[in-house]
Amino acid sequence: MATLVARVISIPVIALLVRVLDEQAFGQYSYLVGFTGLFAPLAVLGLPAYMSREVVQQRERAPMLLKTAYVLEMVFSAVTVLVMLGLGGFDWLLFLCAVGTVGGATSTLFQNAIIGLNRSQVTAAVQVVVSLFNNLLFLAVVFFKPELTAAVWVFALVGVFQHLIGYVAFRRYIKEVWFARDWPGLSDYQAVLRGSLPYLAVSLLATLYFRIDIVLLEGWSTLEQVARYSAAYKFMEIGNLLIGLVGGVFFAELSNLYAKGRQDVGRVMQRGVRYIVLITLPLAVCASFYARDILYVFYGDKYLQSEPILQMLAWTSVLLAVRNLQGGLVLTYNYVWIQVAVFGGSTVLNIGLNYLLIPSWGGLGAGAATLICEAANCLAFGWFIQLKFGLPMVERWLFPTLLALGAMLGVLHLAAALPAVAGLLLGVVTFGGVLYLVGGLLPEDSETLHTLMAWFARERSK
Repeated sequence: MATLVARVISIPVIALLVRVLDEQAFGQYSYLVGFTGLFAPLAVLGLPAYMSREVVQQRERAPMLLKTAYVLEMVFSAVTVLVMLGLGGFDWLLFLCAVGTVGGATSTLFQNAIIGLNRSQVTAAVQVVVSLFNNLLFLAVVFFKPELTAAVWVFALVGVFQHLIGYVAFRRYIKEVWFARDWPGLSDYQAVLRGSLPYLAVSLLATLYFRIDIVLLEGWSTLEQVARYSAAYKFMEIGNLLIGLVGGVFFAELSNLYAKGRQDVGRVMQRGVRYIVLITLPLAVCASFYARDILYVFYGDKYLQSEPILQMLAWTSVLLAVRNLQGGLVLTYNYVWIQVAVFGGSTVLNIGLNYLLIPSWGGLGAGAATLICEAANCLAFGWFIQLKFGLPMVERWLFPTLLALGAMLGVLHLAAALPAVAGLLLGVVTFGGVLYLVGGLLPEDSETLHTLMAWFARERSK
């Protein structure tokens, strides 16, 4: 909850930054962050995802695994910065972005390990502190120096700060696991690299898949299109971060169930998919229907051209949330190469679609490519899960959910003349009411609600 509050607070700060930077500067900033982000997996080598699983399933070796992983990250971080500068041409702003990207990426080693040890409240606290630090610095940029250079400096400082505070939080609050006293041997490095290799492949493909659109827009379109796409995508970035946090906690829970030999791991994933759809679907409808209002509230008249892009990306968030949980089950059973195959295929598809759509449609074409690829990812993972585990992704709850969705869309169209707040309230109430009336709420939901309330009570008492 604290992380959610911090992310919500960051929305108006980001909006102010986008308002004060001109389109060229914001487009250049988005391109620099996107370009350096493509290389982030080379700095971390898939080690954060690897460690989130291994600290649970190899508890006695966790100290040596953690130290080995950290040494590898430090070495490859330096190499990655040099690679970025070599390919992008040495530039001071590019160097700063490279440092910020590497700092933020390597901090996830500590955060993922913390989540794997079922101490997500520590990670949430880190995220809150980093978000507040980020917001304060960007507010200083907005009011005192609204320029590209200042924004890039903030990005670099926040990345370094995120790494440092992640390190300190792990050292202070995770007493049961810390770096081994001895230095890793050659066999330790070989074992960790061999174990993380599949995760590196997944991370490389996933990063290429998510980041390539900005870079391709800069190459095949204009900086103005980069700015318009990025303005819409800023809302999705916040949603995606929250989805990623939920997915990380979910993965840790599935890993714990698997380590205990529980047989209901797949069923827990199915239940999670249902709840994430019930939450994200009405939110996506509201974001799509009121996209123009959202853009106007945060950016004024500056980025109203981004309306169709935001509408497209809003629906993408639902598919992304489902795919995140599907991927958690696949990783729990260590079918990492399935993720490699799926992301490899969707990355090729994404580049091909961007090549076809960006020259004519600009940012809207990039958004359409992302939507199509996320649908393909969900179908691919769903097919594998049903084939391997016998767990169908389409269950009987989907029909009542679609009925509730149709009713919500109808009410929103009828209430189009009303203020947006009234329309939103009517839409959400309609969705929940119709879902209840057509039997979309299941007997297990009350048990889940009680479990969640008990969990929140425990978290508050810590």
